[in-house]
Amino acid sequence: MDRAAQHRAVTSNFAVQINEAILSVTNQYWSLVQAQKNLAVLQESLKLAEESYKRDKRALELGAISPLDIYRSEATVAQRRLQILQAEYAVKPL
Repeated sequence: MDRAAQHRAVTSNFAVQINEAILSVTNQYWSLVQAQKNLAVLQESLKLAEESYKRDKRALELGAISPLDIYRSEATVAQRRLQILQAEYAVKPL
């Protein structure tokens, strides 16, 4: 292989490495954006679940719902909190 061919091969390999690095950074960026958006949606979902729980708790106090129904609301709030913890964990490494 002559020097010109070696130079082209080295240049080509370098360009491939640069493109792979750019692609990797771009993918990591969009993964972070997606994880942050997901976290924001889950936080809003928790807020709504907590509001629903407060309404259900008041309805229970007034005798409008059964005690079993309040457990469903409590479970939903707990599930949302767990999802937020998982989403926060997903965002931190990125």
